[in-house]
Amino acid sequence: MEELKNKPLVEAIVELRWGPARADLSAALPQPDLDYQRLLFSFRDKVREKYPYHEPLPAASLPPELNRQIVQHRFRVARDAWPLVQFGPGIMAFNDTEGYKWESFETRCVEAIQEMNRAHEEVGVPAVELGSIMLRYLDAITPTEDSTDLFQFLHDYLHVDLHLPEGLFSDGADRAPRGLVWRSEFSVPQLQSRAILGLSTGKHHDKPAVVLETIALSDEGKAPGQGLEEIRAWLDGAHSLLQRWFMSLIEGALYERFSSG
Repeated sequence: MEELKNKPLVEAIVELRWGPARADLSAALPQPDLDYQRLLFSFRDKVREKYPYHEPLPAASLPPELNRQIVQHRFRVARDAWPLVQFGPGIMAFNDTEGYKWESFETRCVEAIQEMNRAHEEVGVPAVELGSIMLRYLDAITPTEDSTDLFQFLHDYLHVDLHLPEGLFSDGADRAPRGLVWRSEFSVPQLQSRAILGLSTGKHHDKPAVVLETIALSDEGKAPGQGLEEIRAWLDGAHSLLQRWFMSLIEGALYERFSSG
C-alpha cells in the first residue's frame, strides 16, 4: 500500500511484556536485582552501536521489583532523536515517529527483540514466557477551519457517527461538544487479539486536533511464542489489520489531504 506523503502519524509503538502482569502484585520476579541488572548491562552493550545515546528515566532509581513492566531506560539513535528502544523489568518497547516506515520499523523492532534474546543467553537468565505484545499508532488530525461541530467533523471526515438524545440539550446546553474521549474494543480471533479504536481531542503542534488511536493487543495468555518468526508473523498481521482500519477511517477527503504533495 502506498506511503502517504503527509501522514498524520504522531508515534508508532511496539510493546512487549514478559512474565506476570503488572496488576498481579502477588507475583514476584525471580532474583529481580541480579537478573535485571545483568540483562540491562548486556542489552545496553548489544544495542549500543545502533542506539548509542542512553537515557535513564526517573523510574530507574526505583528497585525493579517495585517497578515491574515500567520502562526505566531509553536507547536512542541520538539525543532527543527517534527511533528508540525502551527497556525495563519485564518490558521492552520500540518507538518511532515522523520518519516511520513499516518495513524498517518492523526490522528494527525484531532486531531489538533478537538482542534481548541474546542478552538472556549471554547472562544465563532463562527467557520468561511472553505475556503480551501490542502494536499501537497515534495519529493527530487537525480539523478544517470551518469545522465548528466536533461530531459533524467525525461524521464528515472519519465516517464515525455519534448521536446523543435530544433531551440532554433541553436546558440550553450547547449541542457542539467541547471535548471527546471515546474508546471501543473488538475481538480479532484470527490474531488471538483485540483491536482497539480510540478518539479524543487534544493538541498537536499547538493546534487543536482529533487524536486517533489504533491498537492491536494480544489476548491474555495468547501472545505468540518467543521465536522471532512467530513474533514477526503477529506483527505483520496486526499491521495489516490496523492499516486497513486507518485507510477505512480516512477514506475520502482526509485521504486526499494526506496523500497530496
